[in-house]
Amino acid sequence: MRKTLAFYVCKVFLARMLVVGLGINMLVVLLDFMADSKDVMADTATPIVTALSYMALRFPEIASSLMPFAFLIAVLLTLMELIRRQEVVAIMSVGISQLGMVLALTPAVILVGALHLVIDGELAPRAIAELKTWSAGQHAPRDDEQNPIWFRYAGEIVRAEALEDENTLRDVTIFAKGDEGSISTITRAQRLTFDQGEWTLISGRRAGVTQREPERFDR
Repeated sequence: MRKTLAFYVCKVFLARMLVVGLGINMLVVLLDFMADSKDVMADTATPIVTALSYMALRFPEIASSLMPFAFLIAVLLTLMELIRRQEVVAIMSVGISQLGMVLALTPAVILVGALHLVIDGELAPRAIAELKTWSAGQHAPRDDEQNPIWFRYAGEIVRAEALEDENTLRDVTIFAKGDEGSISTITRAQRLTFDQGEWTLISGRRAGVTQREPERFDR
């Protein structure tokens, strides 16, 4: 009897989770498309296919963000439905407590959690990467946005926020490795200039991993 009731409670919850999850996500995806439609639909010969493709790619990212809210709403709707039909009294009459009713949702919660992990770990990153390649909507590159510059020099790893000119890097961080291959020293500087075959750091500080106070320098 208890297994049957637990199965029934899970079925009621999953039905509402499906309806609430799809409803909220589709509404948000539609609103997101309407907000970015001008950029998404620019220069397209197949507007319907483009719109559906964009919404399909946005769905995993939005679903990953909204699933906790959909889960909470589905739980509340499930409890309200059981109370409205006076099924809570019937369930408690066979010896299942209120805590037992909540624990009966454990298989459904595990299923929803696994689905969330798949969306968050597999589907959403792939969709975001595709949107960045497509340069559509919120993932379109901004005019003032620059990606960090990474490179190796003399065995050290160098990261720069931007290229100021052809011989100068701005907001530089240098990671120096020790003998064991781990990071031993981190150097940060406002600029890194290249002149006459040599690199020069300007206005920064250098600190070892075990060093408390960083060493400041001008050049």
